[in-house]
Amino acid sequence: MKTNITLKLDSELLRNARIIATEEGWSISGFLASKLEEIVSHRRGCARTKKRALARLPKGFEIGFVRRLPVTSFINDKAFTSPAAFLPICK
Repeated sequence: MKTNITLKLDSELLRNARIIATEEGWSISGFLASKLEEIVSHRRGCARTKKRALARLPKGFEIGFVRRLPVTSFINDKAFTSPAAFLPICK
């Protein structure tokens, strides 16, 4: 189901958006709807990826190394102080 909304935009922003929409063969409404859908879809994908990464973090991964490094070498490395260092970059 589609629902109409009302937006207040800066006139210069709206003018530039209309130009871009026209160049891409969209109406302004279709253009804004497609861009909003892209943003929402990207955010949902990032949230799923982050959730999967956090679920895997406590388990770790077996990558085939037999030799264990001393824990202190990782503790002193700032890249390994936060679990967030291993998460994909999503804003």
